[in-house]
Amino acid sequence: NRDQYCIQVYPNPFAATVNIQSLKTVNNVTVRLVNVYGQVLYQQLIGVLHAGSSVLLPAPSLPKGIYLLQVDSKQMHTVIKLTHQ
Repeated sequence: NRDQYCIQVYPNPFAATVNIQSLKTVNNVTVRLVNVYGQVLYQQLIGVLHAGSSVLLPAPSLPKGIYLLQVDSKQMHTVIKLTHQ
């Protein structure tokens, strides 16, 4: 999926926070952190995510494990596997 290259996520694995950086400007972005059971643990709507800008996703109290980060807009749909350690 070429769209995933528009988004960089770091660090992975993560401990307390995740940085989401956009490589191009996208509008009306929804960011969701989902567990392996499909439950949405965190959701944020971002009006405009400018190229080069970052969003900090707080995740301090999550149990260790695998999570999916979904980044959606009309221009793209990206799912990134994250590990919380």
